[in-house]
Amino acid sequence: MAKSESDDDLPLDQIRLTKRLTNLLRIVDEFGISPENLRGLCLVLEQLAQVALERGNHDEALRLYQQIQMIRIQIMTEFGATAESLRDVSIATSQIGLFALSDGDRDSARDLFQESLKICRRNVAEFGATAESLREISFTLSLLADVAASDGDADSLRTLYEESLSISRQIVAEFGETAESLRDVSVLLNKVGDLAQLDGKHESARVLFTESLVISRQIVTEFDATAESLRDVSISLNNVGDIQVLNGDSESASGLFEESLMIRRQILAEFGVSAESLRDICISLNKVADLAQSDGEPELARVLLEEAVNYSRQNVEEFGATPESLRAAYFSLNKVAELLQAEFEQESARPSGPARTLRHLGKIGDLRSAA
Repeated sequence: MAKSESDDDLPLDQIRLTKRLTNLLRIVDEFGISPENLRGLCLVLEQLAQVALERGNHDEALRLYQQIQMIRIQIMTEFGATAESLRDVSIATSQIGLFALSDGDRDSARDLFQESLKICRRNVAEFGATAESLREISFTLSLLADVAASDGDADSLRTLYEESLSISRQIVAEFGETAESLRDVSVLLNKVGDLAQLDGKHESARVLFTESLVISRQIVTEFDATAESLRDVSISLNNVGDIQVLNGDSESASGLFEESLMIRRQILAEFGVSAESLRDICISLNKVADLAQSDGEPELARVLLEEAVNYSRQNVEEFGATPESLRAAYFSLNKVAELLQAEFEQESARPSGPARTLRHLGKIGDLRSAA
């Protein structure tokens, strides 16, 4: 006889949360609704939604978040709008918008994010600006920017990121510097800089990327050197380096790319291997190799590219084959093949092959020293 899903088939967390939800519903039935017990229901429903997501049950998680949104709207409607209730409705609305975006329904996602933004602005207008309420506005603007990026709407994307950056700067100015508030500014500087670079405004992009680099270094110095904060420094170094390449300053770019590579080696050494850290180090190795090759150092370029191939293979072996990891492996392998082809063609045109120079060997040692 077929067996329906019973408690024995469910995770312990889901069993515990379901029993707690049942108890809360009984309390509501016996004593009536209040903001406190309705918020308690939302908390349990959120935890059940997380369990559903972990089990890959997307539809069940969405259904639970929709229930959460309805309950939070009920709290706001029946007991009056407060800063907390407005924030809760805004977050629930954005969460449903993220489901719509992941399903490819950009129109619904845009509408939900705009509704969330309207609620965030109302919160600030009615209850005053706090670091948290302003950050909610900035975050929701970034969600709308994700939709604009998917739509290919560059003008809206720029406007949204610039407003988000302005609000993040306001938070730092009015409520003080924290690792979180500084990072928000740094990340948004990079996003606005990316758009400037795409528009061909290289000097504007360089200024934005450089400010982001200064702030990300400040976070590491004044707060803590975490994998995230060090990675932010390495990203900004690469961004500035990319602009220097476009400006024809390969010497400056090389120094920036090499520092980024050293930091990414540090992340691997101090914080362990992850798919992200392996992908990052491959990117840096490829950037340094590109400049080495253009500077007439094919031996150095080959060593770096072969190392990138090894890391990309490790990524696939340890963390699984994804389109991104396979693309990274193919990219590095292709670069090695191109370099070998160029070397073969040069060898064929010469009486004898080029000798390794002490300069090449010395630089290889420098770049590997932090490994």
